[in-house]
Amino acid sequence: MRIFESGRSAFKTLLVSSFLLLGLAGFATQASAQAVVCSGTETGTFNPPLTNTQQNLQITVSASYSPCLVTGVSGITSASVNNQFVRDYACQTLLGGGPGTRVFIWSNGQSSTFSYTATTNSVGGNVVSTLTGNISAGLFQGQSAVVVVTLTSISQADFLTACAGSGITSVSGPTELTILPPL
Repeated sequence: MRIFESGRSAFKTLLVSSFLLLGLAGFATQASAQAVVCSGTETGTFNPPLTNTQQNLQITVSASYSPCLVTGVSGITSASVNNQFVRDYACQTLLGGGPGTRVFIWSNGQSSTFSYTATTNSVGGNVVSTLTGNISAGLFQGQSAVVVVTLTSISQADFLTACAGSGITSVSGPTELTILPPL
């Protein structure tokens, strides 16, 4: 009889443990449902200057995002981007958009790699780039993200004029980052 009772007790313990683990797994899934909204400023520099002539350019993208409103992860109040790369570029390439990658460094020391496709439009006389994609590595991996950059340092008309002339050495403006919670 005692063996039967201890077997029953072991079964109860196993059953309760299973429910607890399943419950914790559900809680972990809900806790990982993170959303991020950040605003800030972004600057892009080109060396040599960006013109209508296709050429290899050293491009630096720097962004500072603060404040950041984050659910599901503590310790994040801001983020930054400082990406440098060499690319064969012309003004039409920038306006045409295309694929890219950038790394967000969060104020808690973690990072997120954002793989995106850029589209560029004219809105209110400004050049507006929208980067749409996914976090491919790091914090928030697998979540969809969107970055919108409005180049207010130069109007679209001045951008096109400068591209036809001596070129553009830098552009800047406000930026918004949104990382959507997982579905």
